[in-house]
Amino acid sequence: MKASELRRKFIDFFVQKHGHKEISGASVLPENDPTVLFTTAGMHPLVPYLMGEKHPEGTRLVDVQKCIRTDDIEEVGDFSHCTFFEMLGNWSLGDYFKAEAIQMSYEFLTEELGLDASRLMVTCFAGDEDAPRDNEAAAEWKKYGFKEADDSGNRQMIFFYEKKKNWWGPAGQTGPCGPDTEIFYDFYPELPSTEHKPGAAQEAIGKYPYSDGSGRCHANCECGRYVEIWNDVFMQYNKNEDGSFTPLKQKNVDTGMGLERVTAILQGKPTHYETELFESVIHRIRALSVDDNNPVSERIVADHIRSATFILGDEKGVTPSNVDQGYVLRKLIRRAIRHGRKLGIKGNFTAELARLFIGLYAEPYKELVKNEKRILESLEKEEEQFQEALRNGEQEIEKDVATVYGALAVLANENKVARIEMALSGFSKTAGDKEALALLNQKLRPLLGKLRAEFKGEAADKMLSEDELTEVRIVAQKLKEEGWMLRGDRAFYYFESFGFPLEMTMEMMKERGVAVEQEGFQKAFAGHQEKSRVGAEQKFAGGLADHSFETKKLHTATHLMLEALRRVLGKHVEQKGSNITQERLRFDFNHPEKLTPEQIAEVEKIVNDAIKADHPVHFEEMSVEQARKINATGVFVDKYEGELEGRVKVYFMGDYSKEICGGPHVDHTGQLGASFKIVKEESISSGIRRIKAILK
Repeated sequence: MKASELRRKFIDFFVQKHGHKEISGASVLPENDPTVLFTTAGMHPLVPYLMGEKHPEGTRLVDVQKCIRTDDIEEVGDFSHCTFFEMLGNWSLGDYFKAEAIQMSYEFLTEELGLDASRLMVTCFAGDEDAPRDNEAAAEWKKYGFKEADDSGNRQMIFFYEKKKNWWGPAGQTGPCGPDTEIFYDFYPELPSTEHKPGAAQEAIGKYPYSDGSGRCHANCECGRYVEIWNDVFMQYNKNEDGSFTPLKQKNVDTGMGLERVTAILQGKPTHYETELFESVIHRIRALSVDDNNPVSERIVADHIRSATFILGDEKGVTPSNVDQGYVLRKLIRRAIRHGRKLGIKGNFTAELARLFIGLYAEPYKELVKNEKRILESLEKEEEQFQEALRNGEQEIEKDVATVYGALAVLANENKVARIEMALSGFSKTAGDKEALALLNQKLRPLLGKLRAEFKGEAADKMLSEDELTEVRIVAQKLKEEGWMLRGDRAFYYFESFGFPLEMTMEMMKERGVAVEQEGFQKAFAGHQEKSRVGAEQKFAGGLADHSFETKKLHTATHLMLEALRRVLGKHVEQKGSNITQERLRFDFNHPEKLTPEQIAEVEKIVNDAIKADHPVHFEEMSVEQARKINATGVFVDKYEGELEGRVKVYFMGDYSKEICGGPHVDHTGQLGASFKIVKEESISSGIRRIKAILK
C-alpha cells in the first residue's frame, strides 16, 4: 500500500465508519503561538476546542497534519526517525473516550490494514504524584487479548512507563495534556518477545532499561526491535503556569499514527527511506556521491532537505536566519550540506533534491508547487553562502583539535583514551588517528610536528621514544580525569563566524573525539538572540521617534503597508523591526528576494487606496487568546502577554486590517492626506528586507 492510499484509507475509515468530519491540516508554523516554533502535533490548531469551545464541524474530527520535530535530530539517520512527518489523527472533543478510541485504533490496524495482532505491543501510563496509573486503558487492551508484561516471552504485552514515555503535552508550556497509550510494532516476530534485536549495540540496550531493572527487551527498548506506530492521548488535564495539573471539564482524545512508519510496515520495508516517499531522492543522493557506503549521511541529507522544503514552502514560510524558526531551518539546511560534503557531493545539490520532493508531494500539498520558486531560490542562496564558510570553519576546527592552546584545549572523553593509547603505542599508516592529537597540551607542543607527520603516515617508520610515550600517557590520564573540553564561548565563535549551529559543532567535534561544553554556548547564544530581538523585533512604541501627529500618520501608514505586503508577497511576511520619524518610516520584514518594480507599485496602490477609503481607526483591548482567535496580525504576542497581564490592544482599520499594537495612530486613514511612496527597498541581512517610505 502506497502512502497516498494510506492517507485516504485512514480518513475514509473514520468518516464513513465512525461518523467523523474531515478537517484540513494546519500550517507547520503555528498561528500566533509564541510558546512553540513549529506545529509538532495535530493538537496545535485545536487547543481552543480542547479547552471547551465548540468546533464548527462537531465533536468527531479526522485530519492529516504536517509536523516538524527537531528534538531528536541526532537520532535522524537511523531507520525510523524524521524531523518532518505526517501525523494521521482522529479527535474526540468531549465525545468518546478511552474505550472507543482504543477499539478504533485496534480495528483500523488489524482489520483495515491487516496487521498481525501478535506483532503489537502496547504501553500505558504508570502513574505518579500528578495522576494515577492508567488501569482504565489497560483494561480495554485486555479485551483484545493483551496481558500485563512479564518475563514469559509472551506476545501482545502491556508495559507501564512513567511520564517521560507515556504522557503527552502540553504542546507549549501550559495547556491540555494527559496520559497516553502507545502501540508498537515488532520487526522480529520470530524471536521470543524479551529477546533483543540481533546485533544491537550494548549501549543501546542499556540506554533505557525496563523498570524492573532486567536486561530484557521491551516496548521502549533502544535496541530498535519495537517501533511506535500509533499514540492515543487522553486529554484529561490542564497544565497550569505554576506546574500543577487540574482535571479538564471536557475529556478529549487526540490520536496520531505516523504515516511514514506505517507505510514502511505495509510495504515490508525495514525503513521508510526505502518507500516511495524517499526512494527516488536517496537514489539521486547516491548518484551524486563519491562515498556510496554511508547510509546515515544519505538519510540525514534526505530528511533535512524534505523538512526544509516544507518549512520554506509553507504559506507562512520563513527564511533561514539566526533567530527562532529561521535558526532551526538554517540548522537543517546546513547539516544537510555538511553531510553532503561527507558523501563527497560536489557543487550545490539542495535545490535539486528539493525539486524531487516537490514532485513527490505535489498532489497532497499543492502549496509546495505554488511556492517552488521561493523554496529553490532560498536553498540555492543558503548553500552558496555556507559552502565557503563550511570549508573555512572546518579548517579552524582542525587547528583547534590539533594545537590545543591553553583554555581552548580540546580533550578526548573517557571512551577514547584506551583506543588512543593503543594508537600511540605503535604507529603505522593504518594506525594514524588525528583524534589522538586532542590529548596534547602545551607541555607536549614540541612533539606536535612529529606526531602530525606520523598520524598522516608521512613518517610511519619514526616511533615515539618510551619517555615521550610515557609523557603522552600521563597527559592522557590527566585529561581523562579532569574532563576538559572545547569551551562554550569558542563553540559560539564557530556559530558567529561560520554559521555553525551548536549541534553541528558538537557533531564535528565528536567525530574527532572531542566533547563541547554546551552551557557556555547557550549563555552566549541567549545574549546574541536577545540583541537580535531588541534590534530587529522592537515594538512599534519603541520604534517611534516621538508622538507628533506627523509620526502618528507614518505609524498608521506602516500598518497599512504591512497588510499590503502580506497581500502582495504572501502571509509569511512579518515585521522584523521599525523606526518611524516625522519625515519617513523604516520597516524591516522577512522575505527571501528583492521586490520587483511591479510588486512595489502594487503595494503603493493598495496603501493609497486604503488612505482614500478613509477607514475608521479604533482599538479594542482583549485577551491574547481572543486576539489569536480573530487572527489579528502581530509577532509580539509573547512580549505583550507579560506586560499587560495577558491583554493586548488590537487596532482595526475598518475591515482592511487588524493588528496587535501599542503605539499611537490617527483616527481614520484619510487623515494621512497624502500619497504613500516607497523610496527605497533593500536587503539588510539574509532573508530580511528593509523599506523606507514617505507621505508626500
